[in-house]
Amino acid sequence: MSSFCWFCDKHLADPRALYRASLWAGADRVPEARPHVVQAAHRKYVRIEIPVASCLVCAHYRRRGNFGMWMGPVFGAVALPLLYKLALERFAPGSLPVAATPYDTFMIASGIGAGIGFLGGVVLALILSRRPAGEPRPRLAQDHPEVRRMIALGWQWESPFSD
Repeated sequence: MSSFCWFCDKHLADPRALYRASLWAGADRVPEARPHVVQAAHRKYVRIEIPVASCLVCAHYRRRGNFGMWMGPVFGAVALPLLYKLALERFAPGSLPVAATPYDTFMIASGIGAGIGFLGGVVLALILSRRPAGEPRPRLAQDHPEVRRMIALGWQWESPFSD
């Protein structure tokens, strides 16, 4: 591990803030994975994690961004059905719901709310992970030399929604 953070290149790296870049490829690519430890092996693919040096400051901004990204859909999936139910009771008592049963209506409202919440979560993540004015943007984990080498060999970047 290098002595400075890969992302900002101005703070010392901290082992507690280590970022693990996840990559996956077909199961036939296991020999290429060395010296990286295979984290998950399935019949069709394997996943490896490449350590990327990080400081506590950059890890803090990553955690804040992840929190915002996940809170949007959760809030939307819960809030929109409740708002929909309250609006029906308040403004249209006795009206027929959009779907055949109240459960279907709840599921439709939850899905729409999660979608709207996802967009809100993206905005919230951008706001929460924003750095103070004047600070340069950090480098991306995808630009790390070892990650680039593995991607050039055919490994794919793993999204947070893969599992």
